[in-house]
Amino acid sequence: MRPNGSIVLAGSIVLAGGSYNNTTVELYTPTTGTWSSVGALTQARKSHPTVALPDGRVLFLGGTASSSSGSMVPLASVEVFDLSNPCTPTTCAAQGKTCGTISNGCGGTLSCGTCGSGLTCTNNVCGTGAPASCSHDVCTSGTALSKSCSACTNIVCTRDPFCCNSSWDSLCVSAANTNCFITQPGCVAQ
Repeated sequence: MRPNGSIVLAGSIVLAGGSYNNTTVELYTPTTGTWSSVGALTQARKSHPTVALPDGRVLFLGGTASSSSGSMVPLASVEVFDLSNPCTPTTCAAQGKTCGTISNGCGGTLSCGTCGSGLTCTNNVCGTGAPASCSHDVCTSGTALSKSCSACTNIVCTRDPFCCNSSWDSLCVSAANTNCFITQPGCVAQ
């Protein structure tokens, strides 16, 4: 916790403390009750101690990472993150995007919303184009997936239509990991 009460979190807010494929650093401001992306770490890490330094920088210590085989491995590294990063995040409107999740240009993501009835999100723009496909697995963020891709996509999209109507984002990946049969660390069956 920083002296002003703000909390710095590396990784995804959903995974509260980080994830093996996310380097985003988010800042929570209690007075407004909002989270904002403030940059990215150089290495994804999970289960790591975080120390607020007197000069306002934040120290991320060790933790665990995922090896190429998907197993957890300890990290013997530290990273100092400077919250005074001059990066100014972009907006969905500035990028001409109307749906799904896009990069904010500072290491984080922006949710551009969902499409209305009868419209599909293609390349983060609502339109009457082709419906969602099975272009990637449920372990990977990307374009919206079709409910018919697998039993897992059907489960996730029934619970959260955003995943099949707009974008398969980190919340959809997390829902797949929670609600579907897991076949390997960090991934689920298609």
